[in-house]
Amino acid sequence: MFRWLGADSERVPVTAVNSFEKTSLWRRTLGVREDDEAAAERAGLRSAYLQFRAAVEPLAGEIARSMPMFTDHSIAHIDSLWDTASLVCGEDYPLTPAEAFVLGGAFLLHDLGMGLVAYPGGAAAIRADPQFQHTVRSVQARMAEDTGATAEESRASAEEEAIVRLLRRRHAAQAERLVTETFTVPGGTSFHLLQDAALRQSLGPLIGTLAHSHWWGVDEIAGRFARRRGSLPQHPAEWTIDPLKVACVLRLADAAHIDSRRAPTFLHAFRTPPDLSGEHWYFQSRLTRPLVEDDRLQYTSTEPFLHREASAWWLAYETVQMIDGELRAVDSLCADLGKPRFAVRSVAGADSPARFASFVPTDGWQPIDARLRVSQVEHLVGNLGGRYLYGNQPIAAVRELIANASDATRARLAAYGGSDAVVNVDLAQRDGDEWWLTVADNGIGMDAHTLVSSLTDFGRSGWRSEGALGPDARPLADTFEPAGKFGVGFFAIFMLADEVHVTSLKYFDPPQHTHVLDFPSGLKGRPLVRVADEGERLRFGGTVVRARLKHPPTSTQGFLGTPWRNQTVGEELRSTILRLCALAEVDIDVRGPGETEGTRIVRANDWRHIPPEELFERVYQSSRYSSMSGFLSQMKQGFCRYASPVSGRNDETVGRAMMTPDFVFDEGDDLWYYPRFLQRASIYVGGFHADTIDGAVGVFQGYPLKADRFSAFTLAAPDSLRRWVGAQATSLRPHLADRPQAQLSLGATANSFGVVLPDLPCAVVEGRLAMPAEVTRWAAGHDRVLLVDGEVVQTYLDDDGEVVFFCGRTGRRLRLPPDAAVVDMWAEWIYPEDVLPRPRPDLPGGRSDDEGGYNLVDWWNSVGGTGPVDVTVRAVARAWGVDVPGLVAASAGVCFQDEDGEQIEVPFADGGGTRKLYAVPVCRPGTVPGPAAAPAAGPGADGQLSA
Repeated sequence: MFRWLGADSERVPVTAVNSFEKTSLWRRTLGVREDDEAAAERAGLRSAYLQFRAAVEPLAGEIARSMPMFTDHSIAHIDSLWDTASLVCGEDYPLTPAEAFVLGGAFLLHDLGMGLVAYPGGAAAIRADPQFQHTVRSVQARMAEDTGATAEESRASAEEEAIVRLLRRRHAAQAERLVTETFTVPGGTSFHLLQDAALRQSLGPLIGTLAHSHWWGVDEIAGRFARRRGSLPQHPAEWTIDPLKVACVLRLADAAHIDSRRAPTFLHAFRTPPDLSGEHWYFQSRLTRPLVEDDRLQYTSTEPFLHREASAWWLAYETVQMIDGELRAVDSLCADLGKPRFAVRSVAGADSPARFASFVPTDGWQPIDARLRVSQVEHLVGNLGGRYLYGNQPIAAVRELIANASDATRARLAAYGGSDAVVNVDLAQRDGDEWWLTVADNGIGMDAHTLVSSLTDFGRSGWRSEGALGPDARPLADTFEPAGKFGVGFFAIFMLADEVHVTSLKYFDPPQHTHVLDFPSGLKGRPLVRVADEGERLRFGGTVVRARLKHPPTSTQGFLGTPWRNQTVGEELRSTILRLCALAEVDIDVRGPGETEGTRIVRANDWRHIPPEELFERVYQSSRYSSMSGFLSQMKQGFCRYASPVSGRNDETVGRAMMTPDFVFDEGDDLWYYPRFLQRASIYVGGFHADTIDGAVGVFQGYPLKADRFSAFTLAAPDSLRRWVGAQATSLRPHLADRPQAQLSLGATANSFGVVLPDLPCAVVEGRLAMPAEVTRWAAGHDRVLLVDGEVVQTYLDDDGEVVFFCGRTGRRLRLPPDAAVVDMWAEWIYPEDVLPRPRPDLPGGRSDDEGGYNLVDWWNSVGGTGPVDVTVRAVARAWGVDVPGLVAASAGVCFQDEDGEQIEVPFADGGGTRKLYAVPVCRPGTVPGPAAAPAAGPGADGQLSA
């Protein structure tokens, strides 16, 4: 049975009684009333709305064609908004018929822009949007990352997704225009969605703006709808319109409508929405019509959510939180502005997953919020110190897992005492080609809440929070310093693994309290917290991390890389973990594939007392490098003989190391030279390898400078390092008596630690090593000193014990002029700037870039302040009775215009030609040549350099 209604004599078919006409909000505003003094005016609005609705119904039905993945946006959703609004408003909320009419119009229009039919040009209009191509490229980039698809392969699907995105983004603004838009049917007949011309002209723009407003923030609607409107002339005077009230009803009703009416089960089967949209369908299909208890909406479900449905449950909870936020924000707004407040002001259970589960229950898993989140964004960015954290270093993932296990174990020792402290590392191949890495500890353990907060809150380290320890634990000692400080290390495992399971039991808790945090799809899906199955339970407190590796461990992409020689995977694993954990503060047991028992490779803090040869092998593993066996063998001998402890701020041992100059050793008839940058000590943070330090061989405990822990510095204070350097130099120098190059390097190494020792040579002058005082005596007899770069001139003792010079590039012997001093020009500085800034001269008088070239001031500002060149120049200044700034300023007229201007020609000792060498002239004040003069001339007839 149909009745025909319509404004301007238009006959519109409608059902006898629509569902929305039964709602309390409709009945008390636009419904038929007995003894109604405004019956005619009310009937006019009612019939206009029914006509409006009939025109919108087919357009709303088209939304599903453009967005089949979205939940229902048809006329059924629009009609249901009257019911949801009735619940939100309550029976006593004041709403005039005119307000109800514009509210209903906004209901009709608010989502119509999500269908292509709402745009005159259809899909072509969306493709012409300025943002379309940008959106397509964004989608293609994501597809390339997810699937490896090329831009050409993904173009069609990317364009489809871009259209959906833009429809979603533009729909609210398009809704505002639709009420005044003219539509044309085949044959040329035009019409409007709202046929009543008077109402369209007077209320149409407001209806469109209200429809648009559901996409705005609460603060924006307060600013845009600040004033009430008077009634239309044909309506009773009390039929005023408060747009702010209407906008609030619209946004709350639209947000709160999430029950099964929006996700019919059979419709879901026909559309099969993907991914997140499918989760929306799933949870909404389970929810019943909300109840109102006191001032709260209460959502319930038809059945519990199983653990495989957890993601849909969490999406329901997040949606309920969104609704709760809207209700609270609107209530605050109305209270602040003196507007009528709604009957419903919050949602039951929105504050707690556990409480929400009492209304929408779960089955077999616990609703503990395990979302990945960043709680301290600025803190995290500051800690990272760059865009990429670990870079292409897969071993970092293993290091971080073991470091976390070590921290947990040491925390348990600090909190509860005991002596058993071991971390087990296990690598196994299962089911043919699956490799699993397991790291287990007997540490402090975690309950469900700590498991989630510690391992899913990216950027937050919670070691000193109350939740990290049990209620009976004693406070962590000041000496407990976790290796993990930045809250990011755990996530490194996802570089290696695509499936991770973390099983943990709080220390002293019974086994049945064991919980598991599952990452079944790595970081792509939501983690799940559950009670451990009986076979997964831990007997004692601790944590077990199991990770399925993406690549075999000994592949080029694996964390072990290609095995060394004929080593087994187990041997390679032990070698790698041994060096990685050389200074571990807990015991480390390692078991390789196919092995029945683990091997203890490190005992807690044993590095302090094991024999030096064992410590050297642990770190440098010389047996693996046959091509450098001679060098490493002699370096090992030196380490065993000269290595000494390095003290920390509290006199504790924080290192065992030997200072290393450039290393020279004999192998048969050959003389081998290894510069000191090939000899580096390792820095260990929390017992785990992090960085290296030049000028030493051995190990140091350190602290991280960046969140990736690949940049670190020793815990030894600068004063402690200086004392150690002095003692090392005293021990080493007698051993280097016949190796002038090594003695020079020893002085340079000491300088790099900020130490100047008067009995160490800083330069070679007149064919002999010279200490600073000897340089001063020598320079007194010259008006100019040529500083020759020691990088290209090597110094050795001949059979007669005389210092001879060789060109480092050709190996031929050189004859240097008498005023030349061979010196290391490019000094190193081992300290980070925030520990001990490098001394810098920063003298005025340099040449600007506009002038071209550079002068002695520029050179001194770049190399002075430390190192052998600084010691040598200061010794020369003393000889000439001037300070260094005065000396440099006096020579500032010498300008290096090009590379040749920095070089001198030096003859080969055998008389066969010359070699250009980098040299810097320093002249006694009053004897400096003018700016045009060359800093040095070519060789004279006697083979010596002429002035």
